[in-house]
Amino acid sequence: MVEGLLLTPEEAFNTLKIGRAKGFQMIASGDLPSIKIGRLRRIPAEGLQAWVQRQVDKQNDLAVQGNSE
Repeated sequence: MVEGLLLTPEEAFNTLKIGRAKGFQMIASGDLPSIKIGRLRRIPAEGLQAWVQRQVDKQNDLAVQGNSE
C-alpha cells in the first residue's frame, strides 16, 4: 500500500521498481499522472494505484482473449 497523498517521482518509481528515465518517460507521455506544485512534480498516490490496476486489467483482458482463441 502506498502511503501519503502525493509521492515524489523517486518514491513512485521505487514503488513501481522502475528507473528514473522510464518513469519520467511515462509522466511525459501522460501514462502516469502527475501534478506540478511550483517547480516540484508530484504523483498522486491514487493515480499510481489506478495505473497499476489498469495494467492488471489490460493483462487480464489479453489473457482472456488469448484463451478464447
